[in-house]
Amino acid sequence: MTLLCVALLLLNVFIALMPISNAVNLTGNCYALWHMNESSGNNVVDSSGNKRTSQSPIFFNETPANGTTGVNLSLYWNITIEDPDADTFSWWINCSNGNTSHAVGATNGTKSLHITGLANETVYRVWVNATDGSTWTRAWYVFQTLMPNRPPIIFNEFPINDSFANPLQLIWNCTIQDPDGDDFDWWINCSSGDKNHQDDVNGSKFVLIFFVNYTTTYRIWVNATDGLHWTNRTYYVHTTGIPTIATYYPIQIGISINVLLVVLMVVAFVSPLFLLFARRRKRSS
Repeated sequence: MTLLCVALLLLNVFIALMPISNAVNLTGNCYALWHMNESSGNNVVDSSGNKRTSQSPIFFNETPANGTTGVNLSLYWNITIEDPDADTFSWWINCSNGNTSHAVGATNGTKSLHITGLANETVYRVWVNATDGSTWTRAWYVFQTLMPNRPPIIFNEFPINDSFANPLQLIWNCTIQDPDGDDFDWWINCSSGDKNHQDDVNGSKFVLIFFVNYTTTYRIWVNATDGLHWTNRTYYVHTTGIPTIATYYPIQIGISINVLLVVLMVVAFVSPLFLLFARRRKRSS
């Protein structure tokens, strides 16, 4: 019996030192659970003096489930432990971050470990051990913590930053997205005094701007927050120069020239007829 206990202890140490990568696959079907019934078939004598085979404690209903990703940085890790023979048992729950929980003389039910101080996007292992005094059960489970929250990103501004020859009235827009899919607040403010603000989701955002002066540089500020992080950007636009008549009214000038040409042609055609009619009328008189 002593040799068996020593062998089982060495086997536990060997398994505990196994690297996680040998058994964990968090991207596919994850069955990174190693479960061992170390003492099946041990004979014990119950309180009535009857000899029976002692059954080892069983584990199930672990939460978060084995292989879960996106776990919070602080949690209660739970598992149900039951002894099929209704024996009392001792249990241990240990996390690879150093948190541990233990009880002696326990009965069937849910056992918990409060886990804190975890790092983002990290794989942790939880070991569970239970013994009723004659048999052992050992298992381990894994979970991965959530990714760190990421701030909104701002891109695709139009007109582009530091662009020239912009008209005095324009719709300035950009795209704002939150990589985590969070809702966010955004503000677009222009040094002209125009602004816009909304509580929104991913997409294109805009502000209608009425510039005041020609050949002037205006500044545009864009700010967005998901409640945890801020993103701030600054852009510049330059308005067009003072337009001349030829550049500001090209279509009107073209139309006026055409009308003038038509009038001159009509006058050139009608004038001889008018003079001829006037001479005939003078002779007849």
